[in-house]
Amino acid sequence: GATSPDTTADTTAQMDPATTTSADTTKEEAFVFCKIEEVEGGYSYALYNADGSIAEEMPFLEEKPEITVIEEKLIRVDEGEATYYYDLDGRRFSESFTHVFHEAGTLFVSADGERVIVRDIFDPDGVYKEFSDFTGALCTSVEMPILSARFVEDGSAVMIEYLSGEEGEKFCDCFNTGSGSKFSLIEDWKNKKELITPDEKQAVEDYLYAYAGRVEPNTGFEYSYNVTGALEINGVRYLYCECDLLIVGEDGAVTETLVAEFVLSEARDQRYDCRAKDDGELIVYTETNMI
Repeated sequence: GATSPDTTADTTAQMDPATTTSADTTKEEAFVFCKIEEVEGGYSYALYNADGSIAEEMPFLEEKPEITVIEEKLIRVDEGEATYYYDLDGRRFSESFTHVFHEAGTLFVSADGERVIVRDIFDPDGVYKEFSDFTGALCTSVEMPILSARFVEDGSAVMIEYLSGEEGEKFCDCFNTGSGSKFSLIEDWKNKKELITPDEKQAVEDYLYAYAGRVEPNTGFEYSYNVTGALEINGVRYLYCECDLLIVGEDGAVTETLVAEFVLSEARDQRYDCRAKDDGELIVYTETNMI
């Protein structure tokens, strides 16, 4: 494979080549895409193209840069708070950005203190979305209340952790990057779910029957409710509820089919649709209040 010029480097970063072998089945040497050197009082670095030519040289930085491969042929360079990208195939650099958290494909997510922004890395006229309608008001006692932001759901949504209120309590919201709708993503929720007492379970199920009824008037379908536990979402205690459709067979046997999942606030004034995923995440659609 192509290599960089012969220099003495403090850090050499490599990218795996395409799967090729020589006659003796030895793997091709990895492509060196950057080298970082220690110089007097700081650091220097160089980025290289696949043919070994220099894409960029920086003769001096006081702090050591972080240079990583985000995806195949996409390099991220962090110099302090500034971040920029280099596309090896297109041999193009992005603008310089600040407070960058994460990338997905050609998009990245950053924050400016009050907003979280999703935009295209190389196209200033491409995708641009701002998210500021958080569940809790951002904490004003810190300079940067946005703690982190990362893409989830294969890049179709962004998960944001932030400080809210005077005490800086940690909250978490998710936004669909296409529609802008908001939801909460509770990771490992099954282990976070608390047991509830039989009396609390019965009281909530009675409430649901009184609120929605057991039989739907228009169709005659019969439903049952099952409250399985409680969990905290952004500082509020919610009860996890399931609604089953009861299907009576010709032999009189009853089959229960899960048709709805939702969380109900302890005060019973907020109900949000949700769905449990097999990988231990609970997605709560907090943009739709059902009551």
